Amino acid sequence: MIYMSYTEKFQNKANAARVRVGEVQPNEVDVLMETGVILLD
Repeated sequence: MIYMSYTEKFQNKANAARVRVGEVQPNEVDVLMETGVILLD
């Protein structure tokens, strides 16, 4: 199914990206933005 293939492909890319970046808590976002960190959604 094409839909499932796309979903799996997207999830694999998301998982690879999460390995490369640090996760932050919601209460840390304002301070990080003030220091120029680029936010990814």
